[in-house]
Amino acid sequence: MKLSNLLVVGGLFAAGIYIGKHHDNPLLKQAKDLIKGGVFPLQPGDDSIFVGNVQKALINKGGEYAHLVLSAGGVTGYYNEQTAKAVEMAGFSKVLNEVDYRSLVNDKSIVRNLAYVIDVDGTPLYSSVSDSHIPDFGYGRDRIMTLPCKTHLGTATGNFRNGMIEIATTINTRKIKFWVPSSKINMLSQAEYDAMKSTRLLPKSDDAKMNLLKA
Repeated sequence: MKLSNLLVVGGLFAAGIYIGKHHDNPLLKQAKDLIKGGVFPLQPGDDSIFVGNVQKALINKGGEYAHLVLSAGGVTGYYNEQTAKAVEMAGFSKVLNEVDYRSLVNDKSIVRNLAYVIDVDGTPLYSSVSDSHIPDFGYGRDRIMTLPCKTHLGTATGNFRNGMIEIATTINTRKIKFWVPSSKINMLSQAEYDAMKSTRLLPKSDDAKMNLLKA
């Protein structure tokens, strides 16, 4: 194992021990994956925290990259066909070596993590998400409200589950998190969002989101 990887493993184990809850600790899992060896290259069929990092990076790119990954369950850690297609679309071989992996997951040049509503019929927000599907509600639970088209929601937290994305926003200094179906929103970079605001395409949305304070 490379010296750099040995140092990473040591640091991850130290963090894992400090945090505790070893069975569910992602840092400890990542360290164990490194110790096993053979982590790279990543290829279709693999199942690891490293694949999950790739999926998060692709979702952050937004557009078709995010659509492909989210359509297959989001950040599952499993290197499925949709993830492979998104990796190739990003300009990499679907068999990812360590250099390409780091290039992809560390690319912060375009991070599309600002969400706004695109559904013209209004988009429901939920306080939680479940593994079971209910007609008319999907995987969402406890509907908070419905927002109109082009309402700016907030920033994606990085949590994705069953076609739902967790969004965080701040209203009157209060921080609020909620879930929204990924098919109902678009993701923008800060620059793209600022451009939309300057053209007045996005209406002021704080009034609409004030109802979140009552949730």
